[in-house]
Amino acid sequence: RQKQQFDVSPPLRNRPESEVAMLVNLKVGVRLALGFGLVLALMLALAVLGFTRMTQIKNNLDEIAEQHMVVISNVSEMREAVQTIAISVRNFVLLTDADSMAAESKHIDGARAYYLENAKNVTSLVDSGLLTTLEESRVANQQAVDKVLQSTTMEFGNPARAQNKAASNNRVDATKVLMEEVQPTQGEWLKALNAVLSAEEKEAEDSVENAHAAYANA
Repeated sequence: RQKQQFDVSPPLRNRPESEVAMLVNLKVGVRLALGFGLVLALMLALAVLGFTRMTQIKNNLDEIAEQHMVVISNVSEMREAVQTIAISVRNFVLLTDADSMAAESKHIDGARAYYLENAKNVTSLVDSGLLTTLEESRVANQQAVDKVLQSTTMEFGNPARAQNKAASNNRVDATKVLMEEVQPTQGEWLKALNAVLSAEEKEAEDSVENAHAAYANA
């Protein structure tokens, strides 16, 4: 029994060979074009993804270098200035020599100026709430320290200050202010500085983790 054959492409039989070849070539060309276009699209997608990830890494590194490290460095210097003020005001109360006391007073002025110089570099980089607390604690400590300085100013240049009852009373008052006002405000000042440092260190760690994640997914 003879099987019936079906012509799957009858239109081609009736066309010239050159036209059939052109259609076949066109189909192959279309396939190649689609394949090449797909490869280009994938390459473009990979390039965009890689560029995006590299941009994320750069942004995270810039944030670490231009913000967090700047704040950490300057706040560390500010904390050193606070320590210098604390040591100088303590020495100021303990000393009896006018020249030495004057030198400690200058150290305090220098430390205050150095603190403010570093503070200017972080005002635009730190949370406003932390800055407000920091400034309030600085002002409170400055007022307390100034009380100590003013209470003993009258002793400068007085050769008999050790036997001077008023001077002795002033020194007792200065010691009281040192213990009850200067030291507590100094502690609050350092606490505020440490809060800024902790916040910046946490944000720096987050930026590093984000950079690592972006690199891993690049």
